Parts: sequence; C-alpha cells; structure tokens
Amino acid sequence: MTLSEALTATIDIESTGVNTETDRIITLSVVRSDMLSVRECQCNPGIPIPPGATEVHHITDDMVKDWKPFRDQAADFVTFLQGVNALIGFNIYGFDLLMIMAELARAGVTAPFPEPGVVIIDSGTIFHKKEPRTLEAAVQKYCNRKHENAHGATSDALATLDVLHGQLAAYPDLQEMDLTQLATFSQQKGMVDYAGKLGRDAQGEVIYRIGAKTRGVRVKDDIGMAEWMLARDFPKQTKQILLGIITEKL
Repeated sequence: MTLSEALTATIDIESTGVNTETDRIITLSVVRSDMLSVRECQCNPGIPIPPGATEVHHITDDMVKDWKPFRDQAADFVTFLQGVNALIGFNIYGFDLLMIMAELARAGVTAPFPEPGVVIIDSGTIFHKKEPRTLEAAVQKYCNRKHENAHGATSDALATLDVLHGQLAAYPDLQEMDLTQLATFSQQKGMVDYAGKLGRDAQGEVIYRIGAKTRGVRVKDDIGMAEWMLARDFPKQTKQILLGIITEKL
C-alpha cells in the first residue's frame, strides 16, 4: 500500500509546553486524507499557560476558560481515528504521539493508541534527513509558498500533509516506497522508543541514548539507570520498554 492508497490522519498539537508528562494539550487537530472532516479539539488544559507558550501559539488562559478538558473529548478523538492506515505528523515521534498517549492515559482511555497495524510517518524526520530546518522552511521548499498562520494547529496539520506530498514529488526514492517503507524511513536511526531516549547498538541490543556515563551502555548492563528513569519524569512508553527489559533481566 502506498501513501496515495492509504487512509491517513495528519496530527498537530499546540500545548502548554514540550514536557509530554507534565504539560497539557490546548488544541489538537486531525486531518483525514479522505477530507470528509477535519477534527479540532479545543481543550482547557487545567493548568496555567506559560507566557512562553502563548508567544508561540497566541492562546491565553482567558481564551480556554470555557473549553472542555481533553478527557471529555478523548473517546471521540480515538473514534475519529478508527480505520486509518497511517498517522502523519511533523516531529510526531518526539512530541505528538507521546503527548496524546499521556493525555489518553490521564483520561482513562484504555483503547490502544496507535491501533495495531497503524504506521507512523514523521515528515519532520524526513525533512531533517533531507533538509535540516523547520516546518515553515519545509513549506517554502516543498510547496513553494509561505506558511501562513504558523502554530495554528489545523494550519500546521494541513501544511504538514502538503510537505509530505511535496517530499514525495521531490525525491524519486520516496515515491517508490510503500507505506511501511516510508514509515521506516521517517524514523530516527536505531529508534526504540518514541522519545528517543533508547536506541540499539550494532548487535541490536537496547542502549541508553542519555546520560554522560550511560550513553551507549546496554540497558541490561546498567539496571540502576533504568530504575532511576522509572522513578523520574520520563514518558510512559519509554518506561514500559525499560520495565520489560528489567523484568526479563530479573
């Protein structure tokens, strides 16, 4: 299956910050490739929006005071994604997926996300492999236009989809890839967890990608670091992988 044959959902988030465990979603937009509808969740994050975040997306505490919390919209969001073959985003691995997973967990949603068999395509990773810049620069390069309304969730989601199609047109090798191959190419090399805290060595063993003393060290050879991470503010998915390795080791 190729991208043009697939039913895709392109996602973009604006939030209170970039810590996927302690920050919260403010707006979440999903654009389905069938274009039957565009879903934007406007969420009261339940915590103050830092001035630095407002400078980026221009959303204030006063603007969100009457919006529903994400937990009241979570089930509808999951339903809206049913049947899609791929989730698309700009830096979706490092941020959007982790933020959504954390919010779904807080909302008590037990349905799997992403659903089994759904591939992830990160047009940001593709862009950084080909041209290490920003979404605005990607729109200029691949779509030959200025990205208007940058950091508006729906605008960014639509621009991200345009960028991916522009990338396919620009690079013949990408055009020949099926959906799974394109998803693999959009991953960071050696990726194990979405946050990029873990990787693999030449033998395929899971290693740490953080820490001056533990970077490159196999997790099974330094369980103490894994236990330290489990007790700290790391993404849930990263912790699940570490816990699986610890359990196997013990």
